[in-house]
Amino acid sequence: MRPILSILLFAPLVAQAASTLPLELAHKKGFKGCDAAISKVFTYMDGDVRVNVSTFDQTAKDSLKLTATGGTPGDSVYIEAEFRKQGSACVVTQTSMLTMNKSCDNYVGQDVPAFRFVARSADFAWYQNQGGVNLMTRDVGGACVAVFQLGLIE
Repeated sequence: MRPILSILLFAPLVAQAASTLPLELAHKKGFKGCDAAISKVFTYMDGDVRVNVSTFDQTAKDSLKLTATGGTPGDSVYIEAEFRKQGSACVVTQTSMLTMNKSCDNYVGQDVPAFRFVARSADFAWYQNQGGVNLMTRDVGGACVAVFQLGLIE
């Protein structure tokens, strides 16, 4: 018996206004059924946007990964989300990374005060909100890198 080879397909595109671009690219790949989740994950993606679609031939009908970057210099966003159809539901894992020109203490205190400190690990501070969303922050020079991780079912 021959082993099945998985082929990861990539389809990068660039656009200026992109909250609908990830959904359009998912449809072009033949992935349907997670429209509300895809639209929700990429609602705030704007500016100079680039989107990459990743699939495996063997799972292309029920799973898809979308990676996008956007925003403006000094206020940029990276989102990587995996969508998996489970019956009538769509299960999503999402990692979002933001960069901003302020300290992480200022960012957490002013912009996301619902997050509470959990622990420190190496250069990262870990936080979590009541909904279970994780936030990791790291100061880099005079800027902050904030990484959010969450899962949702739509």
